[in-house]
Amino acid sequence: MDLNRNPKVGVPRQSSLPSSRYHSPQGASKYQKYSTTNTLFGREWSWLTLVRKYSVFGRQGICQRESLFTAMDKLQMEFPHKEENCLNGPLIFSIISGVTLLGCLTFQWDIVDAVTPFLALPVIGLAYLIAIIGALVAGIHAVRMSGKGGSAFAPLSVSMGTFLLVLIIPFTYLWISANFHMKKGFREQVVSAVQSGIIKPNVSHNSSLIALPSGAHLSSGGDEIVVEGASGKQFVFFFTYRGILDNYSGFLWVPEGKRPEGFADFSDPGTEIVPYGGHWYFVGHK
Repeated sequence: MDLNRNPKVGVPRQSSLPSSRYHSPQGASKYQKYSTTNTLFGREWSWLTLVRKYSVFGRQGICQRESLFTAMDKLQMEFPHKEENCLNGPLIFSIISGVTLLGCLTFQWDIVDAVTPFLALPVIGLAYLIAIIGALVAGIHAVRMSGKGGSAFAPLSVSMGTFLLVLIIPFTYLWISANFHMKKGFREQVVSAVQSGIIKPNVSHNSSLIALPSGAHLSSGGDEIVVEGASGKQFVFFFTYRGILDNYSGFLWVPEGKRPEGFADFSDPGTEIVPYGGHWYFVGHK
């Protein structure tokens, strides 16, 4: 008895699955990858056919299974490279941690000015900690995935490159140089106003301090500058680091015929004085 024929009409039984999907080469290959064949009564039957014939769910069961296969295909298309994602995760973390550390070091003196030296140290320390964790994760990843080729060592290379840049780039020197050249013109306008008497000391508790208009951003630690000397020939000092106690640094404008050691206590041993051209000097006092 041919189980595949309809006994009433003597014609082959039609599949309960849509013909356009089941009988096309594309549809057949789709269902074949989820099926196995077995021999029954001397013929090969896929388990899909057997379920269609004998399952108590009948056509509803086939539809449920068809939906399951469709969902499996969608998952396979959406997440085809799970292993590749595992390789990219440590690399992304290494890049983010490296950029964070380099950014904090590049603008560390702006961070100090914004949040005070007491809070800047934990912020920069946190950036170092994240970069160290990134390097450890990258190292473990390189050992575990060493069989995957050179891509397994990419996160570790990024982390090591980050720490190498930290060692060789003079972040403070670059920041000071950029600060001087970007704000030189505005500071010289302030110096001219001081020498002509337009701007005078205006801080009640210190007769040498001048508070600049809010938002000037020409002197760190509150936009206050220090003036000293006779009218018309005054030293003018702009802070780049207000510091703690006697530790401070900044740019000093020196009047004609004077030397930077003549300002305040800059003649003390250990004071760093670097000429920046013209009347300008960078001074670091400890």
